[in-house]
Amino acid sequence: MLEVPVAPGPTSKSETSFHLHGPGDDAIKIDKNQSQLRFRFDVADVTTDVASVLYSPVQHRWWRIREASNTLFWETSPDGTAWTTQAQYSPVPIPIEALDVEIIGGSYEIQPDPGAAHFDNLNLPPP
Repeated sequence: MLEVPVAPGPTSKSETSFHLHGPGDDAIKIDKNQSQLRFRFDVADVTTDVASVLYSPVQHRWWRIREASNTLFWETSPDGTAWTTQAQYSPVPIPIEALDVEIIGGSYEIQPDPGAAHFDNLNLPPP
């Protein structure tokens, strides 16, 4: 679970991402890119887009990736307590016994105002 209180606007060529990395380059991801919040995973250098939604800074302030019964769930929340499942995928495509967390905020193109990404409360309940 991760709180994302600030992300670049919809016209920015910037990315805000929360990745869980498994063996090799395999990963489970939530990416905010321009106006879309994308739910995806990478296995053997192939990206699978599971779903995407129009990004709302209010409704999608909190991001969570979880597993239950060999199914992955990508979820969002406005307050970190009431969660909405945005996507799910089964079976879990990568080993998840040990995962590394990667949090990314950056611009992928030169621009006059790339915006900012702020992160808070990694694996902590809402204050």
